[in-house]
Amino acid sequence: LIPLALGGLLGIVRLGRSLNSMKIRFDYFRAALEMMKNNLLTGSGWGEFMNDYLLLKDVVNDESPHSPHNLILTFGSQCGIGAFLISLLLLGSLAAAGGFLLYRKSREKTEDSSGTGKESGPSGSAGEYPAGYYTP
Repeated sequence: LIPLALGGLLGIVRLGRSLNSMKIRFDYFRAALEMMKNNLLTGSGWGEFMNDYLLLKDVVNDESPHSPHNLILTFGSQCGIGAFLISLLLLGSLAAAGGFLLYRKSREKTEDSSGTGKESGPSGSAGEYPAGYYTP
C-alpha cells in the first residue's frame, strides 16, 4: 500500500496539482470537526460553513468553500452530532450492503466455475445421460 500511496502523491504533483490542494482539503476537515466540537448538538447552522471556516482556517488561502467537501462532515458541522451519526450510519450501511453484494456475487462465480452451480441428473453428475433421455 505504501508504494501505491507514494505513486498517488507523485501523480498529484506531476499533474500540476500541488500538495497544497490536499493541505487545504484537510484544513476543511479540521475546521468542520472544530465546528462540530463548538456546537455539538445543533451544529453551526445550515449554510454557515463558509462563514465559520473563514474564522477557523489555519491554511492561508483565498478560498471560501460552502462545505467541507465531505458529506458526513457537512452534516456534522452544520447540523450537529445527531445528523453526523445518522449520515455515518446510512452511508456505512450502504457501503456494507454493497460489500455484501460484491462478496455474494464473487462467491456465486466461484461456485459456478467449480461446477457446483450446474444442473445435474439423479446421480449427481451433469451429462451422464444421453442427449435424448427424458425423465417424466
